[in-house]
Amino acid sequence: MQIADCRLRILFLITLFLIINVDVSAQSKKQRCIETSQIVNSKAIELPEPVYSNEAKSANAIGKVKVEIVIDRNGNVSKAKAVSGNKLLHQAAIDAALKAKFAPILMTGIPPCVKAFLVYSFKLANTKLKFINAGVVNKSAQKLPKPEYPIEARNAGAEGEVKVEIVVQMDTGKVIEANAISGHVLLQESAVKAARKAEFTPAHINGARVDVKAILIYHFKLPDIVDVSGQTTNSDKKIKWGIINGKLSKFIEPKYPKEVREAGVYGKVEIEVVVIYKVENKLLVGRVTEAKAISGHPLLQSAAIDAVKKAKFAPTACNNLDIIEGIVVYNFTLPKKKKVKQ
Repeated sequence: MQIADCRLRILFLITLFLIINVDVSAQSKKQRCIETSQIVNSKAIELPEPVYSNEAKSANAIGKVKVEIVIDRNGNVSKAKAVSGNKLLHQAAIDAALKAKFAPILMTGIPPCVKAFLVYSFKLANTKLKFINAGVVNKSAQKLPKPEYPIEARNAGAEGEVKVEIVVQMDTGKVIEANAISGHVLLQESAVKAARKAEFTPAHINGARVDVKAILIYHFKLPDIVDVSGQTTNSDKKIKWGIINGKLSKFIEPKYPKEVREAGVYGKVEIEVVVIYKVENKLLVGRVTEAKAISGHPLLQSAAIDAVKKAKFAPTACNNLDIIEGIVVYNFTLPKKKKVKQ
């Protein structure tokens, strides 16, 4: 009996030991590092310089690379990840960061590590990248795609000139940088996208790479009527809609002729209209150019036509690019007669 009790106690102790170990292990996995946004270059005991790769050198890659690091309790960098900078320089910066050394973390308890950042500056010592300022180069481009006219810019009546400053890597003829420096904000992104697709004839000077800083100029012009591609549309092209009261941005109530009202004439009047969109005060507005009554009492039709000619229509993705034909409906109602108390 005593032997059985002894075995049970030993089994209990072993089980308890395993449970405690599993719990400690699970807690240690949940431990997190102290996270800081600090750049800790100045706190390093050892901070080796990154080694330029041949690929980065040949591409004249320069600039700063920011590396997120994890410093363990012993002051070693256990993890490193580049978070910004030229991708050709990332691996060199990561390799250097993993060799950095810091003072041991003298603290008891949790956490056992610190997250921080190292920043490395890459400069080419003996090679100077040549830049030529070429001015406006639209005519020199081998390939110069046209920018799209953004629909929100058309709707806002945005037009005019947009200048984009570019850097061309002349050994490839490709645009490697593009930034808008002037023009309407609604047009700049489209111009920059087009500029990045431009191509030029590759060139070298004495065997050295030469990059060109230049300007591309794009002109956005809103014609009276434009189609999806931004080109002038055929004025005979019309889109037929049904009732377009919901497209009105400015609804004008028709004047109810006094003599007609007194005669007790009322009812619905339908006016068939043609709407053309034009730019007014830098906004695209639909105006009625033709109107004719197709139903309703003859004594009410004239008032309805006068009202619809003063109305305005809002542009939409569907109908602001063509001539619209539709119907505007007006309802003439007689005022309710007051009941006379007896």
